[in-house]
Amino acid sequence: RVEEYVEASRQLLEAHGDRAKEMAQKVYERIPDKMCLDFRIASPIVHVPVDGLGTSMISLGQLRISTPQPCEYRHIDLSIELNDTKMRAVSVRKERFDMIQPVPVCVAVEYRSTDEENNVNVSVRVAEMAVSLAPQAVQILLSTPTAIMSVLYPKDPDEVAADVASEREEAAHPITAALASMACTTDESNPQQGEQDELDSDLPRWRTTWRAAKQVLGSDGDELLQAAARRVEEVRSKQFR
Repeated sequence: RVEEYVEASRQLLEAHGDRAKEMAQKVYERIPDKMCLDFRIASPIVHVPVDGLGTSMISLGQLRISTPQPCEYRHIDLSIELNDTKMRAVSVRKERFDMIQPVPVCVAVEYRSTDEENNVNVSVRVAEMAVSLAPQAVQILLSTPTAIMSVLYPKDPDEVAADVASEREEAAHPITAALASMACTTDESNPQQGEQDELDSDLPRWRTTWRAAKQVLGSDGDELLQAAARRVEEVRSKQFR
């Protein structure tokens, strides 16, 4: 089938060779002598919620490809710029951590063509990078891949049921009452602050505190939290006599 089209094209060119050359010459005459480019491409901003910690935000920034002025095809000056890159973490209390400040990246390309040779010069300039790593931001950043996988691959019903059972177990644990008591103490001493914390938190305070204590304190967490709860009860009993 392809051979038939090739043979038909060859016969057409042989029969109308002069006409084909004339049409090709007209096409070449219509091609502009110079070109000017100016492309601006904005990267999407990706927000990844991390359960119990906050949200991570990643953006590659804005890409611009341009020529400083109209260029001939044999002498092309091309500029490629990447600006406004971002990597930010936002905690459940709406605290913002800018882990990477915008880092401008500039690539300059010079193309020169003559009858003897072709030359291409490429120069890359990267501005100073500032990295800020707070403990909460690092924790959110390290948990981001797991959060992405949980979105791409939802849990099976059995896993969801297991998580619900685990949450019920946490709610029924004796330490839960102590954590709730500590939270109530904070709210009673400063009602406005308690309301603000309730608005800022996406999860119940006792559950967030529970999980943080298990991660930080490990196997000794129950004993330490019980001691803290007893101390809170002692303070409350003295305050409300």
